[in-house]
Amino acid sequence: MVWQDVWDAGVKLPPEVVIEIWKNTSLVSEAQSWSTYLSKAIHEGYEVILAAPFNLSMLSYRKWSASDSIIDSEFYKWYNIDLFTDFIGNETIRERLIGGEAILDEKSVDATNSLKRFWPRAAVVAEKLWSLSNINTMEDPLARFYVHGSRIHELLKS
Repeated sequence: MVWQDVWDAGVKLPPEVVIEIWKNTSLVSEAQSWSTYLSKAIHEGYEVILAAPFNLSMLSYRKWSASDSIIDSEFYKWYNIDLFTDFIGNETIRERLIGGEAILDEKSVDATNSLKRFWPRAAVVAEKLWSLSNINTMEDPLARFYVHGSRIHELLKS
C-alpha cells in the first residue's frame, strides 16, 4: 500500500499495490477533487483505500452549548458523502474501492484532546463505510450514534 503521492509522482507501481487517496481540494489548493483521483486510480486498475473525504482534521468550529452533540454537527457531513460522485464505471470497477479510513492530522490534536476529537467522529466514518450504499435514511444510524456517543461520554468522564 502506498500514499497517493507515490502514484501522483508517476512511479511505476505493480498492479497489486493499493493506493490510499488522501488529497482533496480542501487540503491542497492545487489538488483535484478526491472523486477525480478515485476514478482515475480505479480505472488504471488499482485497488483504493479512500481517506480524503474522511479527514477528521477538517472540523467544524462553532460556539457549543451544553446540549450540543458532536454528532449533530459532524454526523451529516460525513454520512452524506457519496463515494461515487462523478464516477463512471460498472460494478466490477467500483469494487476496486476496497475501503476507507478516517484520518486526523497531528496538528489538530494532542494528548489532551485526541480521544475526544477522534473517536466520536471515526465512529461516524465507520458507520458510513460499513453501511450499504443504498441506505439513505438517517434515523437508524442517528439512533445508534446517540447510544454510542453516550458510551463515549461516560468513558471520558472516568
